Amino acid sequence: MSKSFCLAAIVTSLAIATLAMPATAQNQSCDRWTAAVEQREEGKALTASVCAPGKDRDSVLEIVCHGREVNIRYLVIIKNDAEPKFSKQPIEFKVDGDVGEVSMAYEAMDGAFAGYFPTTSPLLTMLMSGKSVAVSATRERLRVPVFTLKGSRKAISRVISTCR
Repeated sequence: MSKSFCLAAIVTSLAIATLAMPATAQNQSCDRWTAAVEQREEGKALTASVCAPGKDRDSVLEIVCHGREVNIRYLVIIKNDAEPKFSKQPIEFKVDGDVGEVSMAYEAMDGAFAGYFPTTSPLLTMLMSGKSVAVSATRERLRVPVFTLKGSRKAISRVISTCR
């Protein structure tokens, strides 16, 4: 087999793998919040998201409209891909000294803590101000990722404007 054939096969494989990646992985940003239409389990939806770099993988925060509410999802990194000990627990959001705590349920299929909140939730207000947010599960000893809040007001407001 020639070197040029092998190189062409590798390039083609990488191109196909990139196209097959979920929209979330392609559009994810760790330096600022983005709002983009993404293919989700329930169909295409405008999603505000940001990631926090991790050693092996990134943690992700996502906000999507769900009727008149928003679904906030915290895709958490758990060592050895184990499930948390508590499927429903308080999740703490720390923004510049302010602390907000909300109850979220762990969804094993997605590896995310999720909760539904009104568009007027104080948590959304917190996430649209400040410089960064640290997110932690209060009953687990998990890594506490720090997400930037750069661009969060614009991205989250754009998502909220589509809630009906």
